[in-house]
Amino acid sequence: MILRRLTEHIRTQNWFAVALDFVIVVVGILIAFQITTWNEGRQDRRDEQRYLAELAANLETDLDQARAGQDMSLQRLVMAESILAVAAPEYDRPPFFVAIDRDTSPPGPFQDYPYARAFSEGPESLGIPKACGS
Repeated sequence: MILRRLTEHIRTQNWFAVALDFVIVVVGILIAFQITTWNEGRQDRRDEQRYLAELAANLETDLDQARAGQDMSLQRLVMAESILAVAAPEYDRPPFFVAIDRDTSPPGPFQDYPYARAFSEGPESLGIPKACGS
């Protein structure tokens, strides 16, 4: 329809109408580009929020696993101290171990724990470019 109007205006040599049609087309294209840019920005912010939520969850998991590892290490320390107390009763026990004995539960089986990959994978795991948000 616009092309038909444009050719009609050119045939009748109505140059003002030709210029107006041209301006309308250009403005429409610019508005379409702006809408596309706004939508991309909204999608980037949505992806950023999803990444930050996943990062927070991974950090919580890391913290829980680090605490479990700390508890396991303290349990091993208590076990080593109890073995040392039996093997060498003359050993002078530092006061640090008294607090450990009081604060830890009986030792359980040894368990390694892998940290969550909050920082190792980064935003690339979500398809976000490395420079996004910088």
